[in-house]
Amino acid sequence: MTLCNDDEHDLKQVLTYMKQQIGSGETNLRTLGKVLCRMGKFDLAEKYLKRLLIELPSNHPLISSVYEDLGQLPSQTGHFNMSVQWHQKSLAFKKEIELSTNSNINEIKT
Repeated sequence: MTLCNDDEHDLKQVLTYMKQQIGSGETNLRTLGKVLCRMGKFDLAEKYLKRLLIELPSNHPLISSVYEDLGQLPSQTGHFNMSVQWHQKSLAFKKEIELSTNSNINEIKT
């Protein structure tokens, strides 16, 4: 991911530094969302995390983590009901994946 505007040079430096703090070697929309959250740019963080959800395949294992990231955003601004809703989506997704995995294992055994 590259920032396309010369005016974003400062943001690029911040992104690089915060990537190191987060511990992610890869730059993707999730990393950008986390950096924006740490910067207090909750609306932008939400925008990029939701965009990532749209771009990921429907069964991608990262989806649960993105739901958790989205759940952290509203809790920062006191919108706890919305936070709970995102965390519930994360749990539901994890259960769905687990059931799917167990179902596939049972099919292989029979």
